[in-house]
Amino acid sequence: MSNGRRPALAALVVFVVAMIASVCVTGIRVANPTSGGSLALGHYRPEGVVVTILPDVATTLRDGDLVVVMDGRTTLAWADTVPAAGRSPGEVGDVVPFEIVRGGETLAVDVPLSPFPAGAVLLDAWGTLTFVGAMLVMGVFVFWRRPLVPASGALLLSAAGAVGSTVPFLLGNDPLDLTDGVIVPMTVGTSLVYLLLWGGLIDFFLVFPRPFGRLGTRPSLRVVPYAAVAVSYLGAVAIARFTEPTALAWIASWGYWTILPTLITFAATPVILVLRWRRADAPERQLLRAFGWVLGFIVAVDAVIWLIPELLRAPVLIPWSMAALIGLPFPILIAVAILRYGAFDFDVVIRRSVVYGGLTIAVIAVYVVVAAGLGAILGSASAFATSLLATGITALAALPIRDALQRASSRLIYGDRDEPVRAIRRLGDRLEASVDPESMPRVVVDTVGDALRLPYVGLELGTAPAARLAAERGSPPAELVERPLVFQGRIIGRLLVAARGPADPLSASDLRLLDDLAQQVGVAAHAALLTEDLRASRERLVTAREEERRRLRRDLHDGLGPALAAIGMRAGAAESLVRDDPDRAADLLAELQAEVSAAVVDVRRLVDALRPPAIDEVGLVGALRLAAGRLESPGSPRLEVESDGRLPELPAAVEVAAYRIGTEAMTNAVRHAGAATCSLRLVGGSDLTVVVEDDGRGLPTTPRAGVGLVSMHERAAELGGECRVEPRPGGGTRVVARLPLVAPA
Repeated sequence: MSNGRRPALAALVVFVVAMIASVCVTGIRVANPTSGGSLALGHYRPEGVVVTILPDVATTLRDGDLVVVMDGRTTLAWADTVPAAGRSPGEVGDVVPFEIVRGGETLAVDVPLSPFPAGAVLLDAWGTLTFVGAMLVMGVFVFWRRPLVPASGALLLSAAGAVGSTVPFLLGNDPLDLTDGVIVPMTVGTSLVYLLLWGGLIDFFLVFPRPFGRLGTRPSLRVVPYAAVAVSYLGAVAIARFTEPTALAWIASWGYWTILPTLITFAATPVILVLRWRRADAPERQLLRAFGWVLGFIVAVDAVIWLIPELLRAPVLIPWSMAALIGLPFPILIAVAILRYGAFDFDVVIRRSVVYGGLTIAVIAVYVVVAAGLGAILGSASAFATSLLATGITALAALPIRDALQRASSRLIYGDRDEPVRAIRRLGDRLEASVDPESMPRVVVDTVGDALRLPYVGLELGTAPAARLAAERGSPPAELVERPLVFQGRIIGRLLVAARGPADPLSASDLRLLDDLAQQVGVAAHAALLTEDLRASRERLVTAREEERRRLRRDLHDGLGPALAAIGMRAGAAESLVRDDPDRAADLLAELQAEVSAAVVDVRRLVDALRPPAIDEVGLVGALRLAAGRLESPGSPRLEVESDGRLPELPAAVEVAAYRIGTEAMTNAVRHAGAATCSLRLVGGSDLTVVVEDDGRGLPTTPRAGVGLVSMHERAAELGGECRVEPRPGGGTRVVARLPLVAPA
């Protein structure tokens, strides 16, 4: 049998045994007649037991009576003979003589036996039955659908512990159970089944969503949490046998020590969640976060209304029927998590659990406070009026309380979706506080993620194919929602986000807030791109300057330097031969003249490389016409260069950039366009605009930027301008370069 089937079969067997035991214990209770009194935790006294009266039973006992004698023997004596007390349970209608202490007086009363009112008792505990019923339904349904999932077996056992112990506990023990020994199977059987609840919960958190640590390879270790809670309870009961003064006190401790498994579970669960969180991936952390919120809510509330009072052996703060409803979100969350793991966003369940669980607590608190205040004012004579007024005031308070909890939970789960101004202001404040422009992408993704509580946010800068992911938070899913980042009508990037889950897509409010945030992010992204371009431009300028210096040094050192040295040596030799050998001196001077001419050519070449000399000689327009003349040849397009009016005085850098861009654009038209004509036009004004148009084949479908195009863009960007290469209306290509005449600040 596979490892998955063996634990599933074991869980099913234990579940069946526990439910049979619970049915047997419940059957014993229902079949026996009752005196009308019930024992509960904390109702034992050194000399007897205190009873509370069951509903719908006619009895001579009253709430708070201390039973000290039953059928001629003291309660302490009956407890000493447990489990074989020996008395017959009797029949309905029989009368049993009791001695009780009521109001400080000892009274002898005859108590008639009545049928046990199981229906009335269980109906009075409707809230508790709702909770354990939900646990049972969810546990059985999940196990039926996913029997091989380890967590489903743990949930099934936990549900068996909840239902199998709660129903007998609600039915309670009759004082006469001490006389016939029924208290032993009822208390012990209920307590042992109860241990499955807490052992199953610890087991669940160890194996969901997948077995933790060595549990995956050694499933037998899953017995440890069940053994731990059993040993703690049975050990405490065994020790109490020697520490309690009487058998009655020891029997009373059987139910009290069931609090130990609860404490162990409440202490172990946070530790397990923390250990699992540290080793979990993103989807598993989402699950753990959901369970952490729900469990934290349940544990905090239960500790106040149940656990602390029980430790102090005091009454719980609110009725059991309502207190149990606090835990109702837990089985719902577990079932959803197992059945739809990976296809459901657990934040939805958290949000609803917080709203309705908090509303339940608030309504109870308001009712208790109002009822107590009205009771103190109106007195006990107006109990009906007090209850009616308290109910009305509580109903009026329920709606604003629900709205406040809805807003709080919405902010917890959905962030600032319903408060877009708050989200935009937060983004602006964070961007303003960010000194380094490089940190802008991280600030944006963190702010958008916090504002909408999204599992993934990414910021992409630039456009395809040069777009890059500048920052991201979370792991990207298969499907993303994107919003373009626009600045002055130009797309400069994308904002990528993921929905909270398949069951909770982004709403219209979410998308509107995303659009508003994208507008603000577009401005910041433009500033970041400008900063990056400026930094890259400076790096290119420094690199170009150093490369030019290295070229000049190489040319001077390797070419002009040796030539000048040779000229000096020849001049000296000619000087020494002038008197002795005039002919030889004349020959050396002729050679010297040739070398000087060659050196002059080298100097001119170096100067021309720094700045085209034609610009200084014939102006920018004339230099471009000379360049066009050099490019023309038979079969090449006809090149025309003209200017719109008289150009203003141009800075040297602008002249060189316009010359280089114009010659490169005409060269591309001659070599690649297949055009008949190509025109270059210079337009003056606040900027110098260079427009080169041809009537050739136009741009390819997927243009690729070559060295020439990149060079044109870089020369324009260095001056704070721009260069566009675009299709020409009517066919062909157009190059438009805008060069500012004033350097940007």
